[in-house]
Amino acid sequence: MTKRIKCSELGVKDCDAVVSGETAGDVVAEVVNHLRAEHDIDMPDADVILKGEVTEDPLDVVDPAVALIVERLTEALSLSPLERPTVPRPSIGRTTPR
Repeated sequence: MTKRIKCSELGVKDCDAVVSGETAGDVVAEVVNHLRAEHDIDMPDADVILKGEVTEDPLDVVDPAVALIVERLTEALSLSPLERPTVPRPSIGRTTPR
């Protein structure tokens, strides 16, 4: 099933561009390319958006407009961050009885 989103749905004024793709990842990649090329918006890479790693950590300053676009994109495509595999935590101390 083809997924579609309009640039105007992301809050970009005066843009009638429609991006579509077979997967959410395809759409996100095309949106990122479009916003960078046509609107000179400094978007994070598509894989960062798909992983839900766009943060407002004090060390990673995120433009509020970009954060809003990512939020709208995530919501429109019903994206949720990919679940990370559970890594077993190592035991502390002895693992075998004496």
